[in-house]
Amino acid sequence: REHFLEIMPESDMSVLLLSFVLTMAVAGINGFLVKKNVIWFMSLLQSKFCPPRLTFRIMWSVSYILMGIASFLVWRNDRDFQSIPMLLYYLQLFVNSFYCPLFFGVKRLDYALVNIALLDIVLIVTVYKFYIISTAAGALLIPYFLWSVFNTALTADFYRLQEGKKRDPIYFTTNYSCHYLYQSELEKLKMKPASRPTVISATPPPFTHNDSLRFRFTETPESLYVQ
Repeated sequence: REHFLEIMPESDMSVLLLSFVLTMAVAGINGFLVKKNVIWFMSLLQSKFCPPRLTFRIMWSVSYILMGIASFLVWRNDRDFQSIPMLLYYLQLFVNSFYCPLFFGVKRLDYALVNIALLDIVLIVTVYKFYIISTAAGALLIPYFLWSVFNTALTADFYRLQEGKKRDPIYFTTNYSCHYLYQSELEKLKMKPASRPTVISATPPPFTHNDSLRFRFTETPESLYVQ
């Protein structure tokens, strides 16, 4: 039986911290891209089973935390960063890191769908390999795997709706709509004052009083030399 909360040496604590830093770095990049392009996402025809935005934040955060703990449990078994289960873990994290850049960054739902389907395949093998080494590690990855499968179906539905809108806009815009907060978010965006760019004038500043005095007493006007 494994006791995760038992007293660990300092080196183990460092590896545990590193596992969290690695997963949170991926989460941070993905979160930045989502936040930057949330208005665009709201403008898409929304899937009928798309959950609230808070659900995405909670589930992805929990998935990344459990992912970090699971990788630590597997590493602690043989203390090998280059074992097959750990290499699979790095691979799934690498594939995971491309989903938001493809979906929200370049806005290619077809590429994002292929990406997350590949992630599901890699996760199946990863969960199996983790479970062989540590039952707890394999179990910790199951919520992440199920959430990934759900997002695969959700991505496929979003892709279906956007492609269907191109072929039959009347049907799809009648039966589906943008996010219910889309218009309000647009209004908020319009109400934000636009930052005024700094303009560098090509006209030299006018002479001050001191400048005129300096010119008068230190320089001779050319007009005095004109005959």
